[in-house]
Amino acid sequence: MRLASDRIHRWGWPFGVGILLIGTISYISPETPSFKKELLKGRYALESIQKDEHSEIKGPVYFEYTGQKERLIATRIFKLHFVNSSTSEGPGYGFLIPLADSDKGIVAEKYRVDPESRGLMNGFRSVFGYADLKGAAPSLYFTESGSISIIQSGPEEVSGKLDIILEDGSGNSIHLEGSFRALPLPSNLSF
Repeated sequence: MRLASDRIHRWGWPFGVGILLIGTISYISPETPSFKKELLKGRYALESIQKDEHSEIKGPVYFEYTGQKERLIATRIFKLHFVNSSTSEGPGYGFLIPLADSDKGIVAEKYRVDPESRGLMNGFRSVFGYADLKGAAPSLYFTESGSISIIQSGPEEVSGKLDIILEDGSGNSIHLEGSFRALPLPSNLSF
């Protein structure tokens, strides 16, 4: 009887320590990049990949609704304005999403850039976006592909994620990926 007890004691404690160690490690998660951390209201955090260079861009983000008259039909458009906080020149990034119902706000859904229109404002049938980047090498970029996922929507805040590729027509592209928590556009700002 004592032999069995010694064997359990000798092999039991390493087994118990191993289970404890595995349990502890499973609760430890590696640190995520800061663009995926919890955002404050009215802020965005995006990873930008341009010419194989990765950078993180952050700043204020706003939303608004506007109307567009087209062929006697009113179309409501949801606009996202990502302010370029790294430079005072250029508005930054902007995205427009056409809404099917002109009386309703944007809903939680995935909105895609239409590969046929390649992001052109072709009747506002898909996501259209731009990047107005001034500075040493000014350039205007337009959506090529990707999507914007609205996760939560209300009159005081719209939050979501985006994964968009923009191109400038000369073969240069910007890949943007990250999260946002947009607030209503204040009346004293315009884009």
